[in-house]
Amino acid sequence: MKDKKKSFRQRVEDFLTGRGFYIALSACVLVIGIAAWTLLSAGNIADRTDVADSSATAGIVETGDNTETSTTPKPEKIQKIEDKLEDKDESDEVETIIPEAPDEEVVETIAPAEQEQEVYQPLEFGWPVFGEVEVGYFADELVYNKTMLDWRTHSAIDIAADLGTKVMACAKGTVADIYEDALMGTVLVIDHGEGLKSIYANLAATPAVNVGDAVEMSTVIGAVGDTAIGETGQPYHLHFAMEKNGESVDPTEYLP
Repeated sequence: MKDKKKSFRQRVEDFLTGRGFYIALSACVLVIGIAAWTLLSAGNIADRTDVADSSATAGIVETGDNTETSTTPKPEKIQKIEDKLEDKDESDEVETIIPEAPDEEVVETIAPAEQEQEVYQPLEFGWPVFGEVEVGYFADELVYNKTMLDWRTHSAIDIAADLGTKVMACAKGTVADIYEDALMGTVLVIDHGEGLKSIYANLAATPAVNVGDAVEMSTVIGAVGDTAIGETGQPYHLHFAMEKNGESVDPTEYLP
């Protein structure tokens, strides 16, 4: 009866002295192992952190499969690296060529007061041939034409002259035109400038000057002919007209 009523303590002691001793021992070993594993893991993490920090500060140079950890670079290496960087910068620089501006052409300007102004000189006029005026200037009136047998205006003067008489320029100018007219025959025009022109008709077929020739007053330009079929009913003569700015004017207003 006393054996059955053993105290709790006695029962624990009996357990430990038997199989319980081994169980308790295994539990202790397990606890110690877990503690050791935990400490080792913490140590590895700390070591890795220290290695990472040291590699970040000191610098790691990897060559193939080997990793070399270096501390502060030597001054010689720093100088070589700087030299290489400078050489690279110089080689990478692109030379900028700025084209030179072309020499500006110097243009001399002359003030209006200094410029030579061509002053129009009054022309001196003379008769192209010497003779009587057979038919006068009738630009606004009708006059009877003996050849055409009708009444019409006459914007010129007909100066009587023998066939072949030399015809002279009435003033200084330039031969502007020579042409054949259906009624007036061979016609020669002289430009005197300032819009003034003199017109010589019923000339011989071959004038003595060409277009573009400069002439003076009394320069021979041709001869009296009989080419004006519109005035063959009259004695030989020079059909002489003048224009100012394209409008017919009376030649006798210019002739002396």
